Parts: sequence; structure tokens; C-alpha cells
Amino acid sequence: FTSYNGDTSFAKTNVPSDVFEGTWSCKMTLQDTFPTGESISVNPFNLPSERISYMELNYKSEIPFIIKLQITQFGAVSTIDLIGVNATTNWNKIYLNLGSYGASFQNSSFKTIFQAGLPGGMSSGSVWIDNYKIIHFKQ
Repeated sequence: FTSYNGDTSFAKTNVPSDVFEGTWSCKMTLQDTFPTGESISVNPFNLPSERISYMELNYKSEIPFIIKLQITQFGAVSTIDLIGVNATTNWNKIYLNLGSYGASFQNSSFKTIFQAGLPGGMSSGSVWIDNYKIIHFKQ
């Protein structure tokens, strides 16, 4: 992931308490001086219309965040919100069904965006993402 908009973005971390599984995860920390963050996946991916596709990831968060999908079709770029995620201190797994986007936006490329903003009354907060992947199954 790389910086997209906002004041900060995800950074790689290998601190054991920041990692769900394996050696590394991504962490975005917002503070009073950097109250917004948005990161986008570096490599675009395709969503085959003839397959069932999901985004799978583990996450925990001290602040709410939004997962978005950036769609590039015939040179035009649009962004849609997939889901808003509430803060949780425990690691959770989420599967987001992306199949309808592959069928609706054929011949398109996609990227994932994670967006967070520091809620009022908080001086800092973090979002952690681990095991992010796009998976496809035959129908």
C-alpha cells in the first residue's frame, strides 16, 4: 500500500503485538497533527466476471475506517465505498464479496483504498491490516 490522500498512510510493521499472523502487517497511526489517512494498493487487480471474487483480510482498529474500491474503466477512474468498519481491539477476519463488481465493470482494473479519520475527542488511533488478499473461485 502507498499513500493516496490524507496526512498519513500504512507502514510495514513487524512488532509482534501489531502482527496477526506471520512476520509483518500494515499499520496506520493517526494523531492530532496527522488526523486523516488514506492508503491505496500499489498493484491493480482484475475481477473476472465468470468467477466469484472476495477480498479477505484480518484487521483490528482503535478508530473506525472505510474500505473502498477504486475502479479504472476505459481511462475513467471512480471510487465506491465497500464497507465502514467499527473500531475493535481484537483481530477479526472479513470477507467482502466483489463478484458483482467484476460483472458490472468488465475490462476494468481495481485497487483497494483504506481511509480513516481521527474521531473527535481522540488524540491518536491506529488501524492494522494483515493477510490482505483477493481470491477467486469458479462458479
